[in-house]
Amino acid sequence: MNNNNLTIKGLEISCNCFIDLMSYEDAIYACEKLGDGWRLPTIRELIQIIELNKAVLGDYNNEKYFSSTFSNNGELWIYLHSEAEDAYLESSDLAEGRLIAVRTNGNPDTNYLKDLADILKSKMAEQDENYTIFEDESIEIYNPNLPLEYTWYEATELCKLIGNGWHLPSDADTIESLSEIIDMYGYYWTEETSGMFGEENDDRATSADVDGEFAGSALYNKNNTARLIFVRDITE
Repeated sequence: MNNNNLTIKGLEISCNCFIDLMSYEDAIYACEKLGDGWRLPTIRELIQIIELNKAVLGDYNNEKYFSSTFSNNGELWIYLHSEAEDAYLESSDLAEGRLIAVRTNGNPDTNYLKDLADILKSKMAEQDENYTIFEDESIEIYNPNLPLEYTWYEATELCKLIGNGWHLPSDADTIESLSEIIDMYGYYWTEETSGMFGEENDDRATSADVDGEFAGSALYNKNNTARLIFVRDITE
């Protein structure tokens, strides 16, 4: 470890100063040249780094920073460093931005999921007995309308933290049915994984595309991001 590097939330951040704007491919190559585990941060890591220490961004204002995270719509998550700082999606082929290189140095911080679960549980308690009931599927529905998307791993961990029987929809057919009774837009994770189809590497999960109406589904890398909707079985 270089003692001049910065460590935040189990991540070592390179002290190398990447002063030039670059393409996404060049950013990947720059990390590879550093070697020894250096990589682009995930979008969640990038948000945490910037929230905890804006100094890592240097003097660059109104500019973009690359993450390694793709949405299931095929676009890359990018963080805009400006007065209205925000994460958004852009084509990786067209994007030009700056690089913060990181490597794992300890256990990843997942407190943001615990904090989000607490917020959702509080909102659920306020809405108790006011969920959308879908009798055809014998489930209750909770659509949190979260501003950001989450990986499948984050989604399933959130379900565990929320508890009380809430889980992701079982499959794309369920999401197709849900889209007929509530407003949905974007890609939504299900519980269905590639391992359930007999694939040796259980590293993908089914996500359904809803654009005003159901537009299809496919298996995507679990490290991609999609929107979340929660369901639970109706009990007598």
